[in-house]
Amino acid sequence: MTAATPVVLADFDTFWDLYPHKISKGDARKAFAQALKKTSFYAIRQALEVQIAAGIFAARIADARRRGLPPKQLIAYPATWLRGERWSDEIVVVSSLPTLRNGAMAALLEMQLAGAHHL
Repeated sequence: MTAATPVVLADFDTFWDLYPHKISKGDARKAFAQALKKTSFYAIRQALEVQIAAGIFAARIADARRRGLPPKQLIAYPATWLRGERWSDEIVVVSSLPTLRNGAMAALLEMQLAGAHHL
């Protein structure tokens, strides 16, 4: 296996900063390198940003909490997201989320978008 270039490492760091479930970084780095053989970093980043903005991850966090699970349990590991080519998933805007009390939905969305200041 060849060493990753500084650009690939920087792109991975950007992906890692954006992805809402930071677990198994080494495996994610390997999956990221494999994903770049199938698509561009731009496509990965754009899809991830769209999924965050559409509330996909916030909906999974809300669903997990509603079920009494850890908040990020229903969010795929980053390597799973990459290996599954989830950047090509159809996006359905989540508009039927139940209203949560005391602005909890807004707090969930803010948490999802917290990494967006790196853009």
